[in-house]
Amino acid sequence: MDHGRHDFDWEDLLGYIESREVIPIVGKELLTITVDGREAPLERHLAERLAVALGLPTGELSGGFGLNEVAMACAARRRKTRRPGGRASRQGARRDGAPEAPPGHPRLR
Repeated sequence: MDHGRHDFDWEDLLGYIESREVIPIVGKELLTITVDGREAPLERHLAERLAVALGLPTGELSGGFGLNEVAMACAARRRKTRRPGGRASRQGARRDGAPEAPPGHPRLR
């Protein structure tokens, strides 16, 4: 037997996936979509939409920003809007510090 050679049967792999013995994990670099005629990573597209929805200027984020960078920028903005003494400004924040839900969306507790 040649231990340096690994025969691989794709049909077996597909069978394992179908029977849920194997769960494929796809990296973010493989998930792409076409937006306005250009192909873009799904995570980048979602990050851009989230930044716009949160009112974050995308020009201030790093060139290849993703969801993590948007979350960090949002957290940094929240820290800047807090009053001295750790109390959040009343505008746009609930008593527990969580942002208000957009109109028409249920409030999370």
